[in-house]
Amino acid sequence: MPQTFNELFDPAPEAVGLRGDRPLWAAMRDRLRGVPLPDTAEEFNHVISELFAELTGVPLGHPEPVFLPHYRGDAGGMSSGYVSPEFWRDRGLQLLWSRWRG
Repeated sequence: MPQTFNELFDPAPEAVGLRGDRPLWAAMRDRLRGVPLPDTAEEFNHVISELFAELTGVPLGHPEPVFLPHYRGDAGGMSSGYVSPEFWRDRGLQLLWSRWRG
């Protein structure tokens, strides 16, 4: 059973929304290294939502993809540097949640 947030981020998902989501996934994992998992779902969602907003400059509920040059990664392509809040809401958060709950 995972004890810290960063443990939930390994392995990274095979499919993401846009190319910037992979570097953001890694950045979130690194920032949460050693942070103990909370006791409640509300705390869990708060930590992920707050960190997403801190690292992207937009809330998790933001309706559009956001361009962040520092999340371009090595892949290149048209969506390079774009982060998909929709991916994080609909799939990324659910994946982390399922890993947390076991």
